[in-house]
Amino acid sequence: MITEDMVREGIRNGSVRFVKDPNMDHGTVCQIGDNWFYFGHLKAEELDPDEYVKATPEADVVGLICNTLDEFRKSGETFEDEYAYYEAYLNEQRAKAIPTLKERDKRLERLWAEFGDVPMNPETEEIEAQFLCFPAGTNREEVWEWFDERYSRGVAKLLLVGEPKDREVAQALFLTSLCCECDSEHCVFNPDGICKAPFVTGRAPGLNDDGCTDYCYKEAE
Repeated sequence: MITEDMVREGIRNGSVRFVKDPNMDHGTVCQIGDNWFYFGHLKAEELDPDEYVKATPEADVVGLICNTLDEFRKSGETFEDEYAYYEAYLNEQRAKAIPTLKERDKRLERLWAEFGDVPMNPETEEIEAQFLCFPAGTNREEVWEWFDERYSRGVAKLLLVGEPKDREVAQALFLTSLCCECDSEHCVFNPDGICKAPFVTGRAPGLNDDGCTDYCYKEAE
């Protein structure tokens, strides 16, 4: 079934288009794939595509298209094949519009490279020019967090290819991510309930069914 979300996404990714009425010198029709249909009543008939899109809120356009398609669906055999075509086409284009993890990471890596060219105050660590949705004055850690939430291998991996100072930060972030809660009261690597062995071994704690291979007894003070 064709939903409003499918139509809305189709408009935004270009699989739902608005073209001039092929039967007239003016007016707007909706084109999905190779087929087109009337949908917008008198207003669409009077305005050319660019004018219609500017004059009509997206929500209204989506609603009109969905209403027309729903009429096709309910009409039985008359428009059955046409509706099935639109549904299959929108689903296919919708799937293509979702980037693979590899494609998304590549885009994020390009953005990360661009971020490296953004001027930054070395004392405050705030960017001095707008970057994406971040205005000048944003602390770089806020931008790092944005990348960390989206890049599959985390911001620490991105930082490893940066400046020496950033690589040091990345190493610290990586080792911190390996640390885990520990309830041992007598291990030298557990000063406050968190195992800090990774900062010595460079790897995750060696946990197994018998305990921890990195356990190091701490003499009582």
